[in-house]
Amino acid sequence: MKYELDGKPLEILHIKCHRNGICGAPFHAVRFSWDGKYFLASVFETEEHVAVMEIKNSESCWRGDNFEPILRQAIKAHDDAWLKELRQKNPVRAVSK
Repeated sequence: MKYELDGKPLEILHIKCHRNGICGAPFHAVRFSWDGKYFLASVFETEEHVAVMEIKNSESCWRGDNFEPILRQAIKAHDDAWLKELRQKNPVRAVSK
């Protein structure tokens, strides 16, 4: 799936879900490129909880709300594809009594 922000292509490079331990809030880590730069985002389940940093310049933080709709859309597509693949590999079987 292709994404675009402010007329510039945004490419999702990698998405990984993290449990964040037994008491932390789970989140998705998303690596992506946009406007010639590479970014890492932490996208938490709660809306408006998104942190975006430029990878080469860790002091350069970006507004997560600008990227949030695209990142959540990419995460949903990623998770849906992962679940579909998992179900194909391990189909649920009906249990007879």
